[in-house]
Amino acid sequence: MFCTKCGSQLSAGTRFCGKCGAAVNPATAPTPTYVPPPPPPVSTALSPPSALTPPGYNPPPPVYNQPPAYAPPPQPMYAPSGPQAPAPVPFAPPPRMGYPPQPQPAYAQAASQAPPFGGPMPPEMHWVVVLILTWFTFGLGGLIWGFKEAIFVKKVDPASKAVIMLAVALLVMVGQVILFFAASGLGSAEGMLAMTGLIILLNIVIAIFGLVAVFGMRSSLVRYYNTAEPIGLKLSGVMTFFFNILYFQYHFSRIAEWKKTGQLR
Repeated sequence: MFCTKCGSQLSAGTRFCGKCGAAVNPATAPTPTYVPPPPPPVSTALSPPSALTPPGYNPPPPVYNQPPAYAPPPQPMYAPSGPQAPAPVPFAPPPRMGYPPQPQPAYAQAASQAPPFGGPMPPEMHWVVVLILTWFTFGLGGLIWGFKEAIFVKKVDPASKAVIMLAVALLVMVGQVILFFAASGLGSAEGMLAMTGLIILLNIVIAIFGLVAVFGMRSSLVRYYNTAEPIGLKLSGVMTFFFNILYFQYHFSRIAEWKKTGQLR
């Protein structure tokens, strides 16, 4: 309780104030009231996200560069009908600007990497098979296959003269065989020597026409498969000189597989 005169705090049961000496009446002494302390000041600073996030909550990752969703314009509740009614205009969202290109599906990528199938299909026999046929037929199989390759080159390059050159070489080869049998029937050594020299000359003619044919095929193939069907084909001159038909057939098999599977080995 408190003194009624000076307001000093007194202990319970005190009859006189120890400060001013005034008599204290317990019945009339005011009872002190409890005043609660003021609340702590509220801070206006932002709390860290970790303090506000409940335990165990894993927020989803943010998504950037997403185009806004466009909705078609609202249609009128009443549309005029009849011959004078305007045709409805289809809604088209505005073009995207500033967004990265969307990835293409797998089938679209495979279609874009597919080879152009418009060109002719080259001969597909393996070059080892052509070599075996040439061995067992004493060169006749290789000659026939050379004509087949020259006809294919004529398809991709109509200006090619390889078929004509091979035909001339074949005619000279037939004449060479006839002269060989004629020289065998001669009894004189001078006649056989002359026939032998003529056969050697015909061999040179056959080699010249054959080389002109195969190198003309090489030029046509390199030009076609670097322009019309650009696969970057390169043919070595040395390999063309020594292995011509077999060397061409090796690349023809690669091109045929590319046309079927879309993969160039």
